[in-house]
Amino acid sequence: MSINTFVKNLIISALIALILLVATHFVVDMREHVAFIVSAYVFFVAFCIFIYWLAQRSSKSKAGEYFLYIVVVNVFVKLIASFMMVFIYAKLAEPSDKWFVIPFLIIYLVFTVFETFFLSIQAKHSQK
Repeated sequence: MSINTFVKNLIISALIALILLVATHFVVDMREHVAFIVSAYVFFVAFCIFIYWLAQRSSKSKAGEYFLYIVVVNVFVKLIASFMMVFIYAKLAEPSDKWFVIPFLIIYLVFTVFETFFLSIQAKHSQK
């Protein structure tokens, strides 16, 4: 996947996440959790960019297992980082409700679908 295609699809995914977050805000008041939501949003955008960069490097590598290693480590690191973000926010901010999990899951799912999409395209190109 070219960098232009990646950026275009990243922007589309970010806009989808933003639209879903705004729609969620109409159902449940999220003002108390805005800092956490923005932090999660920025984290997942940056994480996608980093994974794309690693996948691009691995597709040029002679070792075919390097790409598989990136995919496995990506899943593990993102899962651990997500748990840590939620846990740290819950402990430090002591939110009055648990609704902050809903926008976090929206962000997590949108960017996970996007990562799966671009990594599957990268996998096809790395096999050639």
